Amino acid sequence: MKKSMKQAIVNKLEAIENDYQVSILLASEAGSRAWGFPSPDSDYDVRFVYRRKADDYLSLFSKSDVIELGVSGTLDIGGWDLDKALRLLGKSNVPLIEWVYSPLVYRADPDFLERMRQLAQDHFVPAAGYYHYQSMAKKYSELCKAKDYKLKHLFYALRTALAANWIVEKQTMPPVDFDRLLEGLPVDASVKDEVAALTALKSTKPESYRHPASAVLRAFLQKVMDESEGRSKQLVVPKKDVLLLDRFFKEVVRS
Repeated sequence: MKKSMKQAIVNKLEAIENDYQVSILLASEAGSRAWGFPSPDSDYDVRFVYRRKADDYLSLFSKSDVIELGVSGTLDIGGWDLDKALRLLGKSNVPLIEWVYSPLVYRADPDFLERMRQLAQDHFVPAAGYYHYQSMAKKYSELCKAKDYKLKHLFYALRTALAANWIVEKQTMPPVDFDRLLEGLPVDASVKDEVAALTALKSTKPESYRHPASAVLRAFLQKVMDESEGRSKQLVVPKKDVLLLDRFFKEVVRS
């Protein structure tokens, strides 16, 4: 990432704190740049969790629990209030867990990030994660059945299909980074080689680029999804302690 872009993101986060009178506890990358296969013109999908002043949480009048600035150039930035984030964490919300485990962190309170990662592990529901990723894999794999397709759609399909497979295999949240996901599962070397070549190609092509369909990857995608589908009933339902989230919420608001 260019230093100028990273500084622009940091500056924008500081402006949000001043404009909205909030404290940003965590801000990270949530899109293809975090997953490890960006195109040159990929957006910077910055997502954050913020805390308002303690008195705001005691008000009779509800306040918005999101801050959405929309897209400006290649910067897409938005965040969730602490209370919204923790409620969703209790429901094993996959996008939020990906923010928490993103390899690209722009700003974070170290203790907050460590605690959020532990809570994400404690409250991860394999079935919820599996159905999230498997439904997305089906959606994007359909787009890859044409004679050519957007290369980004192929990577979205591969990532989500493998993530669903990871959950069936390991009953844990899959890595956000695509390379770690690929290396952590039994994938044929021929598939890995083709994916590596396409990753390098994608880094030079715009988001709109269309690529000739790969029979090898199309068959691989279907195989992975079929294997996951056949084993989804094996997913465990863990016990959760939502009081941990409530206590953590109170600690952070009072701090």
